[in-house]
Amino acid sequence: MVAVAQETSSPVRTRSRRLLLGLAPWLLLLGACETTRFPSSVAAPQASGPQAAVRIAPDARVPNDPAVAYGKLANGLAYYVRANGRPASRAELRLVVRAGSLLEDDDQLGLAHFVEHMAFNGTRHFARQELVDYLRSIGMRFGADVNASTGFEETVYSLQVPLDDPKVVEQGLQILVDWASGLTFEEHEVDQERGVVIEEWRSGRGAGARVRDLQLPVLFKGTRHAQRLPIGSPEALQSFSSERLEDFYRDWYRPGLMAVVAVGDFDRDQMVAAIGKRFSRLRGPRRPRPQLASPPALSAGTATSIVTDPELSQSSVQLVYRFAAERGDRVADIRRRLVERIAISLLDSRLGERLQEAEPPFLSASAQLSSLTPEIGLVRLIATVRDGESERGLEALLVELERARRHGFLESELERVRENLLRSLERGYQERDKTSSTSFVSEYIDNFLEGSGFPDVETELALARALLPELSPEELDRSLDRLVASDDRVVLATAPEKPGLAAPAEEALLALASGLGGRELEPWVDRVASEPLLAAKPTPGRIVERIRVESVAAEEWRLDNGIRVVLKPTDFKNDQVLFSAWSPGGTSLVSDHDLVAAETATSVLGLGGLGDHDLVRLQKLLTGKVAQVSPFIGELREGLSGGASSADLETLFEMIYLTFTSPRRDPEAFSNFVTRSAGLIRNRNARPQWVFQETISEAMSQGHVRRRPFDEQRLAEADLDASYRIYRDRFADASDFSFVFVGSFRVEDLEPLVATYLGGLPANFRAETWRDVGVRTPENGLERVVRRGREEQAQVVLIFTGPYQPDRQSRYDLAALSELLRERLRVRMREDLGGTYGVSVSASASREPIGTYQLSVSFQCDPSKVETLTAAALEVLGRIREQEPELAEVHEIQEAQRRSRETALRENGFWLSALQFAYDDGEDPAAILEYDQRVAGLTPAAIRRTAERVLDLDGVAKFFLLPESTGEGASAPEPPPGFPIEEPRE
Repeated sequence: MVAVAQETSSPVRTRSRRLLLGLAPWLLLLGACETTRFPSSVAAPQASGPQAAVRIAPDARVPNDPAVAYGKLANGLAYYVRANGRPASRAELRLVVRAGSLLEDDDQLGLAHFVEHMAFNGTRHFARQELVDYLRSIGMRFGADVNASTGFEETVYSLQVPLDDPKVVEQGLQILVDWASGLTFEEHEVDQERGVVIEEWRSGRGAGARVRDLQLPVLFKGTRHAQRLPIGSPEALQSFSSERLEDFYRDWYRPGLMAVVAVGDFDRDQMVAAIGKRFSRLRGPRRPRPQLASPPALSAGTATSIVTDPELSQSSVQLVYRFAAERGDRVADIRRRLVERIAISLLDSRLGERLQEAEPPFLSASAQLSSLTPEIGLVRLIATVRDGESERGLEALLVELERARRHGFLESELERVRENLLRSLERGYQERDKTSSTSFVSEYIDNFLEGSGFPDVETELALARALLPELSPEELDRSLDRLVASDDRVVLATAPEKPGLAAPAEEALLALASGLGGRELEPWVDRVASEPLLAAKPTPGRIVERIRVESVAAEEWRLDNGIRVVLKPTDFKNDQVLFSAWSPGGTSLVSDHDLVAAETATSVLGLGGLGDHDLVRLQKLLTGKVAQVSPFIGELREGLSGGASSADLETLFEMIYLTFTSPRRDPEAFSNFVTRSAGLIRNRNARPQWVFQETISEAMSQGHVRRRPFDEQRLAEADLDASYRIYRDRFADASDFSFVFVGSFRVEDLEPLVATYLGGLPANFRAETWRDVGVRTPENGLERVVRRGREEQAQVVLIFTGPYQPDRQSRYDLAALSELLRERLRVRMREDLGGTYGVSVSASASREPIGTYQLSVSFQCDPSKVETLTAAALEVLGRIREQEPELAEVHEIQEAQRRSRETALRENGFWLSALQFAYDDGEDPAAILEYDQRVAGLTPAAIRRTAERVLDLDGVAKFFLLPESTGEGASAPEPPPGFPIEEPRE
């Protein structure tokens, strides 16, 4: 249950859509297409796949996907229904209410979000906790499969249900009906939930929230948004009356403001009929309260917000242009938005290139196009900068904006966008029968809330092929000019508040924002790459052994250079291949003196590029390709991971070969790494959470030299030559490497690639393994208190650790125990005591370098409740040691595990990690398929035995983060007796 604006770093609304309508994470392309009709004026490609562009009239409307049944019931409720088999035997259900915090009255602040919370605290057919208990009984996890969110303009309730029992589907729809019209708002439950929501508010506080509180009134000038954050305020949450909460529900939860979305592995027409039967009974008020109808307007002039805070770890600067957003549902409107998005994405790419300079003017930078409201769009130029360099960073942003405006974009830049976009759309078309239900759900929610279209992928690809070839750099130039022509601008700057650092100067920033005047600017030079990625193929090796692993439908090969290759073809995706590779060794084999060079080697050399190609040219060389390889050097292993499109497998193998044999040593890239890293880590100790986590790490490693924090002192130990030497050494011998490939390939197609590019890797068959560097956790319990932070918030972390000899069964038992703990702690500490927004429980076990386990429990709360809640948590843990859980609790765990495994078995990522785990541990891969037997064999006694083994209450490590003070002139509450006060090093 999330208050959207509270939880995100930016208040600007963004959603996930299909590629041409904005799904690409790197390029929001077409924006909204507000139509709910089924016109036939756009020709869709044939089912076999569109091969050429179609001619589309500019005034044509884009048709929505005919596979979707959508419309309105007589009472005004909208519905969207689509049959989709990914994942199998699942249905995604949503209740969408076009009502969020903007509709709150002055005495209702935060109540839109509070109503959402009450949906899980009693309805007409489910009393308190019964709803969550029921969903857990069918294997659905609260939070992962059942949740809700509240934004400025909407509230969305989410539910995933299994489909193997028709009664479960019926109950799922009944839950949506109850959320829409049957909340009970019992006084006791409302009062109990106040604490939970206030703790959610508290968990979002910190330097970022304080900055947001000051910036939003400036960014949102002329709108209600700055006074209507969905989370509300603690004063309002503590004092509102239940009647006003119910008033909001009655006023705005009405059929005409609601939509039901259902996507899943069901019969579409039957689902439409079921929705109609249940939701047609809903009735709205006779005199519905009118929604606000006062769209915000642009204003003249440049506004500023300059904020400093002692807990900020970085300085940043933004220049935001606000412009009137144009809506429309015709091809010409889509074309206009397409051009806008491409123009801003090219500006963003140029800023990315500037980041690769030896001394870049910023630590990070981006150009973004987004929406403030449906009526106001934003162009945002954002940079994080070194302390004291806000003006330099803003100037650099403006230089690239002005360079683009004066000299325009280049055809070569546009051509790369065309190629990458078309390739992404073609991949989407190839995966059209493997698209997840959740991806479709987001499109239909957008249509209901914003009017965004949802054409099928064939139509999207046809549109792209029709529109993209016609675009010109000149059209992009005109679009950019239009977007930043308004004099409604906002400059936002932030900086740490610390001695010796002056706040950014408002006058200087305003002067820059007004423009660069007559400064000379050279046109952009696009360093186009045309040479081959790999100049010559290596000499192939041979496959000397083949083993068919029937149990998991895989093959295991051994090459003559010693490499082991495991291949598992799947049909889970049509165009996805994932891989991982590893060998023993890692940083454990280097001296303490070279540790930093080893730990930073892949980052330092990655910035240099590959082979003869620097990073910028490498990225351009890979235009239109979908292939990625990421090397790593961990403590006990080194290796690679990545993946590719099935059509780009040779490119993937070329990159694997180059990553092994040709890392690029680039002094400029190393200087870039040091400069940017220094700026990013300089003020980390200003962040309470950073200090707290470092305190935990130091205590749990007993101050081991290899667990030192990465600070400026350690950064000074970075060494390009040492990193290059260590990297070459770690990847010099491929003989002890194992590779796993999973995905949409044919084994016979991979054979020549494996033989050539993996078989051609160097091997000298040296005998080595990792070294135990001697990091050990404390044998006895310890306690630490960190006093940092201005906010009245505390965090508690309890860690259990000790010797453990894990096998698959003991790991499974530990995971089952953690699931039981997670639910019991949630019920006790959130539902019963209202003391925290949530409790996190994590557990892991490792056999290397020695057999150990670690189980941690953490939560945030009011500092005054630390002792009470810690005692409650320990009481829950102690009870699990002493008493076996109820059989019903075990059944819930088993059902959730079965449901999770059902979907995991159809995912490439699951099989990649499962096979890697099996081969790395030397286990029979067939054990992967024994999971169902372990689930079936879970008993209350087994959970209790594991609890007795790992929950040593006398040996628990306790960590407490408390604020520096509770208010002006006051001291923080005293920690529990016996707690030593930890003063972390600066």
